[in-house]
Amino acid sequence: MLPGHCRVTPFIRYSNIRILNDNLVLAFDAYCYNVMISGEEQLKSR
Repeated sequence: MLPGHCRVTPFIRYSNIRILNDNLVLAFDAYCYNVMISGEEQLKSR
């Protein structure tokens, strides 16, 4: 299973309450993407 926190980013990005700035959201997306890729690599190596 992939980490569930990746599904939160669309909610943050399009939320009316823009607490996070775009740079932080982009950084979160990049972190999320890296977690997904590393998770797939771990599945392949088993």
